[in-house]
Order: sequence, then structure tokens, then C-alpha cells
Amino acid sequence: MSSDPALGARRIRRRFAWLALAVVGALALVEVGTRVRLAVDGRAWDADAARAHAEQALAESRARAPAGVATSAGAGDPARSVLHPYFARDTLAHREALRRAVELDTGGDAASGFDVVVLGGTEAARFAASDAQALLERLRADPRLAGRTPRLWNEARDEFKQPQQVSVLAYVLASGVEPELVISLDGPGEIALALDNGRAGSHPVYPARDLWASRVGRPIDDPERLAALLAWRRAELQVERTARRQTGFFAVHSAFVGSLGAAKLADEIELARAALANVDAVAARSSGDFVVTGPKHPAVDDAILRTAARAWFEGALTNAGICRERGTAYVHVLLATPGEGGVTPVERGLGMLRSALGRLATHGVAVVDGDRAQRDGRALSEVLAERCVAELDAVAARAARR
Repeated sequence: MSSDPALGARRIRRRFAWLALAVVGALALVEVGTRVRLAVDGRAWDADAARAHAEQALAESRARAPAGVATSAGAGDPARSVLHPYFARDTLAHREALRRAVELDTGGDAASGFDVVVLGGTEAARFAASDAQALLERLRADPRLAGRTPRLWNEARDEFKQPQQVSVLAYVLASGVEPELVISLDGPGEIALALDNGRAGSHPVYPARDLWASRVGRPIDDPERLAALLAWRRAELQVERTARRQTGFFAVHSAFVGSLGAAKLADEIELARAALANVDAVAARSSGDFVVTGPKHPAVDDAILRTAARAWFEGALTNAGICRERGTAYVHVLLATPGEGGVTPVERGLGMLRSALGRLATHGVAVVDGDRAQRDGRALSEVLAERCVAELDAVAARAARR
């Protein structure tokens, strides 16, 4: 007896349909179960939050790199750190801003602007980016600046300290910028970075070691560091691949698929961070050249603090002298710091800077004490604006006496 081929085909299709239905049903049960479990744990699934988390992980992976190693953010990234021959490192954004400043100050409408240059490290960069508006408004309202437009040039850079600020000012002036006002603003980084350097075997006055050592330590001559760099890069590429998958439709909209991927991504991020820490540790062990370490210096905190305080004072005094000779207003700001007798080395060092700030004032340098402003309950930006206007008066008076 022969079987009907059409009937057999229908049976096979029915079996596949039932199988597909069973698979879909099982997946649906798994998905529902996953959502219930997450909700019970207080982590209800949110597709938008899942996508945002994956995109953030991808961005952080592209930006994360050992000191001196370009990231996958691309050569055109304005924040990308590059070597600089005069002050260790720079960014593309700073180079473009300086080009624009020179262009304006050497053009036909140079006299229509009033240029303010901000120097310093991380805190100064933050101030220039977000808190300088009160100063600019005060300058716009000054009748002496009628017809002139205040222009703020942010020449502060993260993790800079003295004497880098002196180098930056000299470079800016030599490039052709002619500022009417220079503000140098310093904070804990002046001490913390010097301590990091000194404790790791580099001279406290050298640029911050994590910005400098890996760039000039010739990693190509160091097989251990090359191996560490390769392991780190592989780990970061895996993070990027998983993060990109986590932005896909199923990973975002399925709690089951998304939660598995999120757990995998979290593990890979930890592995990449550990690989990055290993690169830095290997670099710290292998960067022993004079170009990295500088002259011999006692690796004890008290000696490091004295050197850092002296470098800060001399750098501030030098910048003030450069500006005075050019008829440029100069104001030096020290952010609120602990008073004398601090407990930690950073606190002790900041106390030394506060004492040095007083000595700057006796040398005729216009200073702003952030600690005093804080005690008086006044905004630092307001106090700074007042001091800058007063220094413009002083510059005008000095010019009149010449």
C-alpha cells in the first residue's frame, strides 16, 4: 500500500508548526519569567535604559586608554591627548582655540576684542568651561570696555601644574596672542600630582607622570609592556563588540537576551579595567629613563611638598612678572583649601600654598583666596570678577605713571 506524498508533507509541516509553537511558547515563558524575576529584584526591565547603558559602555570603552595611548575615539576627537614639545601634552581642541585666538589678535579687528586667558589645571579648566560667565558679564558692563568684546580663551588643561602654566603662557604670547587679562587658578592638583610623581620616582616638578611616562618610555623596546598593551586592546575590543550587540533590537527589547548580555558586558568591562591597570603598572616599573624620572629627588612626602610649594610660588611670580612687563592684568586664584595643620599630605601641602599666596601678595601680585571667599559666604566667581576689575585699574594707573 503506497502512502500519499501530499498527506506526508502536510504532516511534516504540522509537526514543524507544533515544534515552532513549542519553541516560541518556551521562549515566551522564559521572557516572562525573566521579567518577573527582575521586577521582584527591583530591577524591572527598561528598554530605553538598556540601550543607554550599552551606548555609555561603548563610549567609555572608546575613551579609556593608558596614558599616552590614542583611543578609538578617532584622530579628529577634539579631546584627544597629543604630545606637545613645550608642556608635555595638549589636545586638538586647545590647538584649534589657540589658532583662532592668534587669528583674531593679528587680524584687522584685533582692537575690538578684550582677551582673557585662563591658565591652570583641572579646576581652572572647569571654571573656564562653566563658571566664568559672571566675570565676562562684569567686563561687558565696564564702561572702559565700551565697543570691545570680552573673549575667554581656556588655556587650562587637566592635570597641569607649575611650571607648565609658565610654559603655556610663554607659548601663547609667543604665538601672537596679546591678552588684556590673565587668570591663573589652582587647586589640590598642584600638590596631589607632585606627590604622585615623587612617590613613583619622578621629580615633583616634572609634568604629571601618568601623562608623561608612557609617552616617552619607548614601549616598543619593552616586550612586557607591548604584551600588556595587546591584552588591554583585545579586552577593550571585546567590550566594544558586546556593547554594540547590546544596542540591537532583541538585546534591548528582550529582558532575557538583554540581561544575559548585560552580565557578559559587565564582566568584560571589569576584565578591560584590570588589563588597563596592568598596562599602567608595567609602564610604572619600566619607565626609568632620565627623561621620565628627571633629577634625583627624595621620595619622601615632606621633601616633595616643599618642592611643589616652591615650584608653585616661583611659577606664579614668573607669570605675574611677565604680565606686569607687558602691561597685562594678572590675577592668581587659589581655591578654598584646608588651613594650616592639615592631617593628610595633600592638606599639608595646600596649607603651604596658602602661606605662599600671602607671600605673592607682598610681592604685589593680585591674588584671590578661595578659602576667604568661602568663609565670607561669597561666590568665587563674584570675588574674582571684582579683583579682576580692580587689577585693570591698577594696570591703568601704572601705565599713566610711565
